[in-house]
Amino acid sequence: MTLGDASDTFTIPASATLDVNGTIDVTGSTVTGLSATDISSGTLGTARLGTGSASSSTFLRGDQSWAAAGGNNTPAFMAVSSAAQSCADNTWVVIACPTEIYDSDSAYDTSTYKFTVPAGEGGVYVFSHTNGIGGMTSAAELIFGFGSDNAAAFGKSSGATSEGFGSGAVYRVVTAVANLDAGDEVWATVVQGTGSTQSTNNVAAFSGFKLIGSPF
Repeated sequence: MTLGDASDTFTIPASATLDVNGTIDVTGSTVTGLSATDISSGTLGTARLGTGSASSSTFLRGDQSWAAAGGNNTPAFMAVSSAAQSCADNTWVVIACPTEIYDSDSAYDTSTYKFTVPAGEGGVYVFSHTNGIGGMTSAAELIFGFGSDNAAAFGKSSGATSEGFGSGAVYRVVTAVANLDAGDEVWATVVQGTGSTQSTNNVAAFSGFKLIGSPF
């Protein structure tokens, strides 16, 4: 049985109760003033909660869109040396690491030994440089660090460095954080001041990755 026409309105006083034992078919657009707290059972379809595709690997963001959960710290790369390297006195030397361990975005060049930030991947990066050099004296300065065509991104004009002195073979691990733009280049570097040419000990490693959710 159908009650009323399409334009009819049925008003139920606030003090009255409508007891329905069957099914009421109501068009959603005509239901107003329904609080979400009144939904006491069942579940809402994920499509009603936000745009995009909901799955076990996505989450609902504050802008009501489904997005991939977690993420990878990429671009990311690591390369290591394949031989000892000659380092002239008082000369900044680009450290040769021709053997890639991994390179997620093919952004590391095994011939120039430089990492280039890919298009659309500007942001905050973390870099590490492991190395060792022999023939040092306690009075000779040794600097392991990073070079870049955007050195100011490291917070100082010469990039990030580890400076100090040591006798004999000296080993260091240097890390740095830099806010880089697409197209910026970064490389591992060393300079020593013994007064003569020295050699690294074939333990060099150069690596880096972009921080997830980089805000810049």
